[in-house]
Amino acid sequence: METFLSQIFPNPDERNYVLEKFAFALNETPATAQFFIFVGNGANGKTTLLKLVSLGFGGYYVEIPVTVFTHQRPAANCPTPEFMAIRGKRVVTCSEANAKDTLNLCTIKCCTGENIMTGRGLFEKRLCTFYPQALFAMSVNQIPTIKSSAEDNGTWRRISHVLFGSTFKENPSDANEF
Repeated sequence: METFLSQIFPNPDERNYVLEKFAFALNETPATAQFFIFVGNGANGKTTLLKLVSLGFGGYYVEIPVTVFTHQRPAANCPTPEFMAIRGKRVVTCSEANAKDTLNLCTIKCCTGENIMTGRGLFEKRLCTFYPQALFAMSVNQIPTIKSSAEDNGTWRRISHVLFGSTFKENPSDANEF
């Protein structure tokens, strides 16, 4: 495990930063109001890391469709099973957004703030309210569009890019290849 982590995060400060954030997610109220974007070309360990995290967190982990964060929220009277899937989870991930997608900053702020979320499962009549308790991470090859002004501190203090610069190849030849 240590070898893998040092390969995907050669910088010990960056490695400790990511591990610390996942450790905070073990707490019922994580001390992070951040939305992580794990970015890097393929074959760099993003998926493997999230697979390991899912094994470690078990039922407290969920992967949801990326459209939760790239499309508008459904109307209030519509079922929202994707939002209900977040309830009680400690780590929530999604993947495969691309540069043409635009992040829905309202949804990101709602999930990473101390806001009450309201949702309804499929075929359910009653609405359910809850506080999100999770670390949120999106895994991408290209950063999606973020339409926000430089002055929008609410957005920029939440979004944290984590670069996966290593590559796993059959015949590694460069320093960042394994």
